Amino acid sequence: MEVSGSIAPEIGNLDSLITLDLSGNQLDGSVAPSIFNLTVIESIHLYDNSLSGSLPRDICRHNGLQKLKVLDLSRNELKGDIPSSLDQCPQLQTIRLRDNNFSGHVPKEIGNITQLKELDLSINSLTGVIPEKIFHLDNLQKLGMSTNELSGFLPAFGNMKALEDLTLRGNDLTGPIPFSIENLSNIKSIDISYNKLNGAIPSTIGNLSNLQEISLAYNNLNGFIPQEIHNLHQLSSLSMSSNNLSGPLPPSIFNISSLEYISLGNNKLSGALPSEIGNMKAIKALFLYNNSFVGPISPTIGNLSTLVILFLSFNYLNGPIPSTIGNLANLEDLNLLSNELNGTIPSSIGNLQYVFRLRLTFNKLNGLIPSSIGNLSEMSILSLSSNKFYGELPSSMCNLTLLEQLILSNNSLAGSIPVCFENMSKSLKTTYLGMHLRVLCVKGISRISKQ
Repeated sequence: MEVSGSIAPEIGNLDSLITLDLSGNQLDGSVAPSIFNLTVIESIHLYDNSLSGSLPRDICRHNGLQKLKVLDLSRNELKGDIPSSLDQCPQLQTIRLRDNNFSGHVPKEIGNITQLKELDLSINSLTGVIPEKIFHLDNLQKLGMSTNELSGFLPAFGNMKALEDLTLRGNDLTGPIPFSIENLSNIKSIDISYNKLNGAIPSTIGNLSNLQEISLAYNNLNGFIPQEIHNLHQLSSLSMSSNNLSGPLPPSIFNISSLEYISLGNNKLSGALPSEIGNMKAIKALFLYNNSFVGPISPTIGNLSTLVILFLSFNYLNGPIPSTIGNLANLEDLNLLSNELNGTIPSSIGNLQYVFRLRLTFNKLNGLIPSSIGNLSEMSILSLSSNKFYGELPSSMCNLTLLEQLILSNNSLAGSIPVCFENMSKSLKTTYLGMHLRVLCVKGISRISKQ
């Protein structure tokens, strides 16, 4: 049963109260100032309500909250400044104010709360720079300030040996990533994506031996990907997409056996895809789209038995699609569009029983569309346009009963359309059979003209 209405000021008379938990209700109005007169209280949980208004500026200064350890007011509608007097609550270990409407600067006084283990100010409207003193709290385990309007450089990291989770994504932070990031010796997750950081990725990032997830995506970082990343033996997620990174991929990255997710798309990376790409034992998603990779797709890619998503689109890859692609038994989404791939589609493509999207558009592929493509019974989107395919559509395509988009335009296909396409009209929403032909219903279309 949810409680609604405002918090009665008489709650301040409960002078023996140690824990107050009114979270997950429909409380509105302001936070009763009398709550902060409860001198023995240790935990205040008011998260997930509709509380509004601002917090008292002297929240800790005159009211003697000497035992308060947890203050959780997240997911409300609170506004105004974050009180600078919070440092007068000397036992505070957890401050959660995320998902409110707080504005103004992050109080530098928070850097005086030496017992602090968790600080989460994410999803507010905070501005200004991050106070350097906060980056010297050696008991801090979790620091979150994402989705604000914070600006300026990242402060140098102090001896933050306890920090495990750093989330600063979605701000306006500029400047380089400090080399002192190596001081985060126990860090497990770093997310500083969606900022305006620039400069090279420091090689010292390779010293973070406990790191499991790192996202530097959507910044202005440049230079090479540091070879030292191969030292991160516990890394499961590597995201550096949408930067200005250049140079070849360090082959040693693909020897990190714990990697499950790699996103390096939309950069200026170049060179050949190394054969070591097939060494990853746990990879599920590999995004290398929109770079300048050249050369063939290594046959070793067929070793990635756990792979679910593969995006190599918008590069300059050439040569045939390796037949080993058919070994990717768990693949669901294959995107090779806009490369210079040639040769025929290998018949082994029919082994990809879980693929629901296959995009090979804008290549130089030729030959017949293999009949094995009819084995892809989960197929929703099949895009083969702007290649050099010829001949008739295989009748086995009648098995693609879940197909919603069929895009075959700008090829040299000819002959009759399989009659079964008429029965597929319930699922087939969009069909491009000719360069300028768009058909919303297959019924009545009897031939594919030669391009």
